[in-house]
Amino acid sequence: IKDLARADLPHMLPPAEFFATAMDRFGIASNDHVVVYDSAGVGPACRVFWTFHTMGHNRVSVLNGGLPAWIAHGYETEAGACSSSVTGADKATEAAHQSKGGNNESARLPLYCAQPQPDLVCSYADIVGNIEQLKASSGHSGRQIIDARPNPRFTGQAPEIRPGLSSGHMPHAISVPSSEVVTVTTASEATGKDSKTEAQSKMSSASDAATVQVLKSPEQIRATFEAAGVDLGRPITTTCGSGVTAAVLYFALLNAGVPRENLTLFDGSWTEYALNPSSEIVKGA
Repeated sequence: IKDLARADLPHMLPPAEFFATAMDRFGIASNDHVVVYDSAGVGPACRVFWTFHTMGHNRVSVLNGGLPAWIAHGYETEAGACSSSVTGADKATEAAHQSKGGNNESARLPLYCAQPQPDLVCSYADIVGNIEQLKASSGHSGRQIIDARPNPRFTGQAPEIRPGLSSGHMPHAISVPSSEVVTVTTASEATGKDSKTEAQSKMSSASDAATVQVLKSPEQIRATFEAAGVDLGRPITTTCGSGVTAAVLYFALLNAGVPRENLTLFDGSWTEYALNPSSEIVKGA
């Protein structure tokens, strides 16, 4: 689910109406508690987490350890085509509408109503204006820009994943790779294999050795950012290559106790910034 109008940028937020329509089709209601997970443990699920936040949906969680940890616990999984509760949800809302005298499918009450939160989203114009503020104050005023890309791409020593896109970083940006806020371990270590029954262990033995990313503790996360020179009491904008691992930093900072009103994410991230020929790109540390 993304902004299909921005073919040059791979993961941009969709319009609120598009997102709401998609959630309605999936059978997700605005007041549902949504749990998102991925196959990495703590990765793309954080982007989904942030996206729900930008749509005003606060009852959302990330499953720490993701699918590998779930399987290692011996919990049930399904194979085949994904099933959805949308059919049942449609019938329920239709019934509710018909009980009020309605019988037109087009008049069915929607399950999902997005309430956009623009303060969580940073645009290209926002980031350029913030950079000018940081430059004018030698980094002491303005939102801190925290870059989640691997450090060699931040310094310009390694190329970007996208062919032809310059590596480097924005003026006054701080490097905190997303890999530094997670612990990479095996699924069995992440969940505690000894706590499983013999039957569960047999079910999950094939996945026990799989590596999984688990979010570090709040204390460890705070120490990581502070060691990089980040002032956790000041506003922060997270960025990365295309807006995905920037959401890992967003999720980590929230877990470390940083107020959400102090956080924003540059949606277009480095791809949008470096594609613009007027952008100032810094090489080196």
